[in-house]
Amino acid sequence: MQRIALRLQNQGLSVWIDNEKLIPGTPVWEAELEKAIKTAGAVVVVMSPASKQSDWVRREITLAEQYHKRIFPVLADGDEESAISIRLITKQFVDIRKNEPAGLDALSINLQSYLVGNHAPAVFSYQAIEKQPSGVQKFIRSWLGRLLIGVLVGLVAGQIMAIIPDGYFGISATFISALAAVGGFAGLLMPSNRVSLIIVTFGFIAAGLIFGLIDFEVFDANYFIGIGIFIGAPLAALFARVLYWRKVIQ
Repeated sequence: MQRIALRLQNQGLSVWIDNEKLIPGTPVWEAELEKAIKTAGAVVVVMSPASKQSDWVRREITLAEQYHKRIFPVLADGDEESAISIRLITKQFVDIRKNEPAGLDALSINLQSYLVGNHAPAVFSYQAIEKQPSGVQKFIRSWLGRLLIGVLVGLVAGQIMAIIPDGYFGISATFISALAAVGGFAGLLMPSNRVSLIIVTFGFIAAGLIFGLIDFEVFDANYFIGIGIFIGAPLAALFARVLYWRKVIQ
């Protein structure tokens, strides 16, 4: 949805967009954002169900109001009930849901009229524009989806271990059920974001490698999978959950 900002730029408006090299939520990013809003001539807030739920969008609106900046709301997705926050409910907005070009032309005219003689940029908060997840994506991110995926991973791991000859484990229905239960617990505990998935995957691999190499001095597929599920995945999921609670990852 950065095309909205690009279209405004193509129509002669100076638009500030987050530096893609900066990580949202970090102190440097916050400082750059505050500086941009402070020096802006106006702030464009793109409204969607995702933006209404975003803490950062609410903070940006608060900061814009604190610096007495004119806010231009744009309704890009959802409806008035699901996308417009109470802070913007009394403000006139531009609706681009059905006819984006015409809506953006109207926005450009309003911005240019307001900013005439003022060369300060318009701050464009594209954080507010998040692609709405599909039904499948929403299910995967839900607690039930994560639980079922974890159980499935455990079942598949048990089947793989069962077909690899090894004397260390007695593969049985009970053992496979235990793998499924631990996998489901790890999936349920893990926050629903990409960083958490990377942390859990790394924990699974790291635990399997460490125990497989140290205890038996030889990498073993059964030991790698078993320890990865039983120890690595839940510990990494717990670590990811702690980071999520402390707002290190979001």
